[in-house]
Amino acid sequence: DLEILDVMTPDARMSENAPEAFQGMDRFDARKAVLKALAAEGYTAGEDVHTHAVPHCYRCHTVVEPRLSLQWFVKMAPLAEPALKASQDGTVTFTPPHWKRVYEHWMENIRDWCISRQLWWGHRIPVWYCACGEMNVSREDPTECAACGSKDLEQDPDVLDTWFSSWLWPFSVFG
Repeated sequence: DLEILDVMTPDARMSENAPEAFQGMDRFDARKAVLKALAAEGYTAGEDVHTHAVPHCYRCHTVVEPRLSLQWFVKMAPLAEPALKASQDGTVTFTPPHWKRVYEHWMENIRDWCISRQLWWGHRIPVWYCACGEMNVSREDPTECAACGSKDLEQDPDVLDTWFSSWLWPFSVFG
């Protein structure tokens, strides 16, 4: 039950949640400054070198920092139930038949699906936020907040993941 504390801004600088001495610093500079401050106070007992994998962006090769952020999920259990039932009652069959067991195991152990991605391209998530705190979800771009009538809405910056986006194609083509 610890409070979530994010000390880094989206552009990898130390935020107002970081100790004052480190606020505004670049993440790499802040890490060095924290170690120096800990050593100056006598809180370090030595240094060990560890090799570990640091994630990098596949496009620009910059270091990717793990951060907590709002993510959108699809609740999969209600979608999996009829699919599992169709397999169990023989409505859907598999060739070769041994794939039925694999499929049913997958459907019985389904997890909710994170459909949001923090990318610069793709189908935007159809959610708009208002300063009043209302979250507006709509197929069409809303012109005003459903709760307070404000016209100052901001669309969620995330996009749908590639597989979820592909689900939109048949609706676009067939209505």
